[in-house]
Amino acid sequence: MKATKSLLMLFLIVATLYCSSSDDSDEMNIDLMSGFWSGTFSGDDTGTFSVFVYANGTVTGTAYSNSLKASLEIEGTIDEKGNLDAVLGSSDNGASFTGKFAKVTSSGTWNNPNFNISGTWSGTKD
Repeated sequence: MKATKSLLMLFLIVATLYCSSSDDSDEMNIDLMSGFWSGTFSGDDTGTFSVFVYANGTVTGTAYSNSLKASLEIEGTIDEKGNLDAVLGSSDNGASFTGKFAKVTSSGTWNNPNFNISGTWSGTKD
């Protein structure tokens, strides 16, 4: 159960890292966000993540949870405004990551209501 909790936290953090932005533009071309991204998450769990943003808005990658001491898969989407909606771990008990991506930075929040854990994430384009 502790491993599942940490896994969810990690996923939420990763999702959040992809969603935040320092860009003032409301709409961006997803091509500008395409590529490899990496960052960290913190809060009730801590760790790192690495994802790839595809030109069609698909986001895939992995995150490492320090609490779980395990790597977890991240899957989600980014819309044309840079908004991230992703899940770390399983859709049943994983963490939800939301946030905003800009040209070279991203940030947001993560949450796993099943384990009452949450936090923030941030990342940069590699």
